[in-house]
Amino acid sequence: MNDRRLASSGRWWRRLAWAFVALALVVLAAGLALRLPSVRHALLERAALALEQRTGVRLTADELRLRPLAGELELLAPSLAASGAEPFLTAERLVLAVRLGSLVRAPLVVRRVELEAPVVDLSRPLPAATQESGGDGEPPALELLALTVTRGAVRGLALPPELAAGGSVEEIEARAALIGGVAELELAGALVELTDAAGRRHRERLRGRLSGPLSGPLELAELELEGELASGRASGIVGLGDGQPSRIRFELAGDPAALLAARPGQPVRATGELDLAERRGRVDLAAPGLPAELLQPWLEPALYEQLALAGTDLALEASLELTASAVGGTASVEWRDAAGRTLAAAELAGVEGAPAPAVDFSADLLPAAA
Repeated sequence: MNDRRLASSGRWWRRLAWAFVALALVVLAAGLALRLPSVRHALLERAALALEQRTGVRLTADELRLRPLAGELELLAPSLAASGAEPFLTAERLVLAVRLGSLVRAPLVVRRVELEAPVVDLSRPLPAATQESGGDGEPPALELLALTVTRGAVRGLALPPELAAGGSVEEIEARAALIGGVAELELAGALVELTDAAGRRHRERLRGRLSGPLSGPLELAELELEGELASGRASGIVGLGDGQPSRIRFELAGDPAALLAARPGQPVRATGELDLAERRGRVDLAAPGLPAELLQPWLEPALYEQLALAGTDLALEASLELTASAVGGTASVEWRDAAGRTLAAAELAGVEGAPAPAVDFSADLLPAAA
């Protein structure tokens, strides 16, 4: 009896051993097949076709590298484009690594995503909404442990011609994570480049940190700006849906004339707090010497010439209370010639309860001495 049991047990172990050998051979064959460029290219084409049919986004890459046992995928020179258009996103390299056990058990855990030298071109067409109703249910549960972006850029910014002839964001370094439905985003650094109408380039450094649940609101811990045109900081809460608070506190100092006018002015300082959800706020503004040439884009050429604004300055001080229906507070404006003599002065007071932003205006015109 025992001999039969031992024989049966031996056969079972031999079968299990052969099963493991067969599995090893299958894994080995799959690994060898994935080493063939033709196999990897076919896998990439099938994945790209499925993505385009579902989202309207065309994916291309120079090479696909797979490390199945490590749960890693690498794309060299990947790009995304709307069907039939030039790519709106290109990169040097993308690495995606997942926790293998999460492929069969939610949530899907992405251990890391590395995106090297991505470039987003906003002048290129973006994909239109797909006609396929790919399910309106909840998105799949996802944990993103680490996302890093190095040497990123955003180009093709559409800016008002009165403000700048062109602009881009370069040298983007960022880190992000999504764990337990809470997002963390840190912009370690970015270089904002603006080109004025005269072809001069201006550079600003930007960094900040944002965190909170994906459903909102998000906390803006600190946003800092420093450069040739302005320096300042902002913090607050950013709401993502109806009924969520959204408040921003800011301090800003800079010379907008460096971008908009031919000659520099004195620094403008602004502080305040804006409640975007309630559509109200407070702004204190001090501008001791703004070149009057700043008004040229908004005035008729004949009027600009008649007023002889070129070479003159404006001084402005204001303390304003803003609501959706009115502007309260006070402001004073002074117009001075190149010698500093007052050409005109005005005091403005907000009208409380006005149906639209309005001011009372009084002025004393003081002609400059000859």
